[in-house]
Amino acid sequence: MAAGLLARILMFTGDPPAAAAVARRAAADLPAEIQDMALALTAFEAMVVLFGAGEPEDVAAPLERARTETATDGPGARMLQAVAAMSWAYGGGRADDCVALALASLEDGLLAAADPGLGAIAPIIVLALADRDEAVEALDAALAVGYRHGSLFTIAGLHLWQGFVLCRRGDLTEAEAQLTTAESELDLWGFGAQAVRYTSAFLSSVRLERGDLAGARAALQRSRDAGDRSDGARYWVNAELELLVAEGRWDEAAERADVFAARYPHYLNPAYARWRSAKAQALDA
Repeated sequence: MAAGLLARILMFTGDPPAAAAVARRAAADLPAEIQDMALALTAFEAMVVLFGAGEPEDVAAPLERARTETATDGPGARMLQAVAAMSWAYGGGRADDCVALALASLEDGLLAAADPGLGAIAPIIVLALADRDEAVEALDAALAVGYRHGSLFTIAGLHLWQGFVLCRRGDLTEAEAQLTTAESELDLWGFGAQAVRYTSAFLSSVRLERGDLAGARAALQRSRDAGDRSDGARYWVNAELELLVAEGRWDEAAERADVFAARYPHYLNPAYARWRSAKAQALDA
């Protein structure tokens, strides 16, 4: 659908508010007989909130329905489940409940087949942060679709999140290799500054885990804090916080922890919002 494609281009090239507006208008205009496409556009709009467009309350109702109602068949319904699982996990939902919803969204491979480069990533994040092996399986399935279609957009994004998952699982050498590959691919496709923020943050975290503080700082400095509530900025500030603590810059770490807490009040899960532990270490130093 042209509107869906336009919305994605707008989001990934740096205009999330316009992307959300396009998706919202298109969903409202669709006839009832193609309701699954409307659900996909609603899920996309909810995901764009993570890129700094709109308020979480604006998309709370459809995400709540996706959590509590039996989903219809179709990739749009599965994508809405996937985004609902991620939003629920961000907000402090129980790991088992969020994982169950994430797995339901991936059932039968329908979502990965229809939308491997965006929709399938949301449940992968949930599974990775719950330390579930299914995160790797879902990544492999999505990558197989991306390679089959020859889509640089899909492959670049999945290599980014493959690096994230591998870091979570302790495979730091391969994580850095995948993130370096993703960095080149994202640049080749023409992703905006948001993508650089992700690769910068993830590479910094990998190098910090390897004890390479100078390398972590160099990676982080490839981007900067956008000062907004986007998901990329959140990962970047999290990486910065942990690096400041490792560098022994206690006052700066405590200050940035307060900035994080004020900017991201909806992120209650400590796996996604690690400012509390960073501030505790800074204050105890």
